[in-house]
Amino acid sequence: MRDDIKMLINQSVIEIIQKCANDNKIVSLAKRHNKKLHFIPIKYRILGGILQSMNIQFDNFIEILMKNLIANEDRYEIIEQYSGKKSNKFSLLSKNEELIDSYITKCQTDGNIELETDFVLLQKEIFKNNKEGNGEIIYFTHDIDLLFRNKQTGVVYYLEIKYNDECLRKLSESDDTIKSFDNLYNKTML
Repeated sequence: MRDDIKMLINQSVIEIIQKCANDNKIVSLAKRHNKKLHFIPIKYRILGGILQSMNIQFDNFIEILMKNLIANEDRYEIIEQYSGKKSNKFSLLSKNEELIDSYITKCQTDGNIELETDFVLLQKEIFKNNKEGNGEIIYFTHDIDLLFRNKQTGVVYYLEIKYNDECLRKLSESDDTIKSFDNLYNKTML
């Protein structure tokens, strides 16, 4: 593996650890656990909170790694205003939302779709509707994993990370090591 890729992977892991185990997080956990009467010493409950937070954050590892890979490329710039934000606010003509929904449904169900041609037609129809500007406008919030721009061409790229839990489950069923870990984890959670 190239050294620069290793460095970016390490940087991504460190970013997750620092997000979960920083001084503010520890103080917050200490305040929360100081209010509770419990037989487990507070330092172990704080450690448990940090580990739980890291477990949740490592689910976002691919998003963080992709962000770091793109940021490392000179030809791209990340659009920070939207990237990694969970509640970006947008507006859209309702008829354009219907066009997009129809297009997605067609992509999922129609085996004869001409992806590049149909996508260009969708874009033209949306631009036409926006130019005319009449119709009901809907407002919504949407998370964006990563939005970045090619500095030379101006082309904007949208990256959405999707996980397939079914694939992960099948992997754990086929790999004895992961399966053993899953069994151990399930026993400790009971």
